[in-house]
Amino acid sequence: MSVDLHLHSTYSDGTSTPKEIVAGAVDAGLTAIALTDHDTLEGIPEARRAADDAGLRLVAGTELSVLWRHQSMHLLVYFLEPGDGPLQNQLSKLQEARADR
Repeated sequence: MSVDLHLHSTYSDGTSTPKEIVAGAVDAGLTAIALTDHDTLEGIPEARRAADDAGLRLVAGTELSVLWRHQSMHLLVYFLEPGDGPLQNQLSKLQEARADR
């Protein structure tokens, strides 16, 4: 099993669309990927459609910038689907904070 669980699309700081990421993963022989754009799940629906069509396992996720013990770090969150939810509903605020930084 070959996987890549940390991919960014044009919905954050990547250079490929979610559909292009899926195509590249299939071409590379991967069996599963996670789309983990910064502070957003907006690319997940497009990636999900492409992954389903290609027979590729997609893990929905996001990457958050957090402070822990006064140090900044990135936290990958997996199996977080778009829609209403405690974290999902805060992502737009996190995007605004990122833009301010």
